[in-house]
Formats: sequence, structure tokens, C-alpha cells
Amino acid sequence: MIKKNDIMTKEEALVLKKEQELKLAKKKANESKRTHENHQKYMIGGAMKKYFPDALLFEEKDWNRIIPVVVATKEFKAIIAEIEAENEEEEVPDTAHEKELEERAIPEDFSDEKE
Repeated sequence: MIKKNDIMTKEEALVLKKEQELKLAKKKANESKRTHENHQKYMIGGAMKKYFPDALLFEEKDWNRIIPVVVATKEFKAIIAEIEAENEEEEVPDTAHEKELEERAIPEDFSDEKE
């Protein structure tokens, strides 16, 4: 026998549905972010292998010593400044990934806080 308390009201069902939609939207956004980050990691790894084939011979502790030295060089700082200036001058069109993130953006009316 179904009791009155066991029946979900329309409002409760709507709240439950919105919570599930929010959870799904967050999951999709997280998956998209992870996919983008993994692409960046593979791209960086490929560039390292291309320009520094011996990179795979070093351990993480070695890289923790190498990278700060490289980043501190004048040449590194100059090329980074040059690239940033170029990117500011030209309007970079949205990438497919950025468009996808915008389409999957979590609506503002969703909130983690309970009222």
C-alpha cells in the first residue's frame, strides 16, 4: 500500500530532475576539461620529444631542476613576451573546444547552495 508520504510531489520531482541535470552538466564539463588538458599534455610531450629527444631519459626530480632554470632564461622570457603580444594583437577565433565549453556551460540558475 502506498502512503501519502511515499508519493513525490511535482515540485519534489522537478527539484530532483534539476539536481540530476546539474550533476550531468558538471560531469560533462569535467570530462570536456579533462579531454582538453590531456590534449595539451600530449602536445607538450610531443614537442619535448621533437626538440629534445633525450627528454625521456630524465626523471621528474630531474625536470624539477631543469624547468626553473629554462624558464628563468632571457631567451625564454623574450619568446613568451613576443607570443603573448602577438596573441593580444590578433583576435584569436574561438576554438572548437571553447565553443563546446560555452554550449555545455552550467546555467546560472543552478546553484550548489540549498535555499
